[in-house]
This record gives sequence, C-alpha cells and structure tokens, in this order.
Amino acid sequence: MPKLYEYFGLIVMFYANEHEPVHVHGKCQGREAKAEIILVDGRVDSVRYITVSGREMLSEREMQYFREIVTARVNDIVQKWIDYFVWHKSIRPERICTRLMYEVEMNQVVNICSAEQIDSYLLRLKFDDGKEQIIDFKGFLMRSRHPDIRAYLDSAKFSDYRIEYGELVWGDYELCFPMIDLYMNRLEHGTYIESAA
Repeated sequence: MPKLYEYFGLIVMFYANEHEPVHVHGKCQGREAKAEIILVDGRVDSVRYITVSGREMLSEREMQYFREIVTARVNDIVQKWIDYFVWHKSIRPERICTRLMYEVEMNQVVNICSAEQIDSYLLRLKFDDGKEQIIDFKGFLMRSRHPDIRAYLDSAKFSDYRIEYGELVWGDYELCFPMIDLYMNRLEHGTYIESAA
C-alpha cells in the first residue's frame, strides 16, 4: 500500500493491486473515497470523486481535504502512479501540515451550467466539467459584517440568483464569488487561516 500523502488526518494512497484509470484513495478512520483522474492525450482532463464499495464515505470535511490535496497535487499523483506501477520505483510519503487551498489553481476554464436551491441557503451547483458542489452560504452570510451582504439573509433575496456567463450572481453583481472558491466549495478564506494557526 504505497502512501502518497498525509493531510490533516487523511491518508492518500494507492492499493498494491491498482488498475486503470489512474486514481487514488482517501482514507480516514475506516472511511474512504476514490478520486479517478481522467487523462485525455496525456493531460489531466478532470477528476471524478466516487464512493468505494464496502466502505463508509468520507465525512464532508474529509472530502473537502481530499479534494484539496488531489486538486493541488493531481499532476504529482499521475507521476507517482507511473513511477510506482510502470517503473516500479518506491514512493516516499509526504506529510503536509499546511492548507493547500491557496496553491490550487484551475488549469482549465470552468463554468457553472446550473444551480438548484435545495434548502434555505443551500445551492447545488453543476459545473460544465461534470463536477457538482453543494454549497451552504448561510455561515458566510451570517458572519459577514457588510450590510449589503447580510441583506441576502432575506430568503426571498437569496433565492433571486442567476447564472450569467457561467457565473453565479445575485442582483447587479452585489453578491458573487470567485469561480475557484465555488468549484472547491471554499467561501471563507479567513476562517481557514485562523483554524490552521
């Protein structure tokens, strides 16, 4: 079982008898998920996160960590797959003790193709690369001190969102978020900086 990374309690690893497509497993206290890395013409096209038969799914926070590490290190994971399974090289595990969210960059253009309100402040976003996120905006709105942002605690006002040119917006761009934050389901950078300290 080659371990690639330890990241905030999460173990990211290959099993010894893996098969294609290139993928890694994220494990934490008996829970597990798998990230399949889809390659097209030798380049990373997308990542698909799926459940693992016979294992309880990672918690929401663990999945967030799993997405962070896979997104930040996707090319390194592919190289480690080749090194281990093709070239039979040993893999040295890496313990990562700082959040990788600021290292993550989108290497492709991604748009939101649909948004569905599934609860008061909960939206299901579907991206054109097939990824989905369920994002809870309530905490962000509640913690904001800005009256223009807090105004969206009004459920009717919050429900009046739209997709414009692939982006999620409210009003005349009174409330909008960077695509990477929606794609990675990370609205509150300040909270993560404080909790990492």
